[in-house]
Amino acid sequence: MPLGDVSREDPPVALFSDRLPRPGRCRFLDRLSLACVETVLSGAVAGRLAPAYACRATPEVVACVENEFTRVPLPFYPAWSEPMGPRVRWFSTAGVLLRLEPGAGGTELVVMGGTKADLQRAIERIPGAWPDTGPTVTRTTAGHDLVLPF
Repeated sequence: MPLGDVSREDPPVALFSDRLPRPGRCRFLDRLSLACVETVLSGAVAGRLAPAYACRATPEVVACVENEFTRVPLPFYPAWSEPMGPRVRWFSTAGVLLRLEPGAGGTELVVMGGTKADLQRAIERIPGAWPDTGPTVTRTTAGHDLVLPF
């Protein structure tokens, strides 16, 4: 955050990246508290603490997600990995967290479920090209289902 904003109660946050047209910073989120929430959500998705699938987010996939799932009330923001790419957007439903994010070939959709059954119900509603293999789980939660806050 800019030094002049350090004394503010909930200051804006910038993103520093060497992937900008000129290395430096760009606007990330308007409040530090939102950046903290984003960090927790992104950590859960990146760490694959629960069953997850990913697919290319075609216009048909994006339209389905926008129509079938509830948008998480976070502003759209740049991804640290691709700050000039599509903005990150979050959606949810009971037991499921979805993230539209920049990927290698455009926008990607990551879907994470509290259980495999939650995940399966979600991907059955989305017309994506889903992998034939089972969902990715990088770490387990000590034998407990992950309870998502949505």
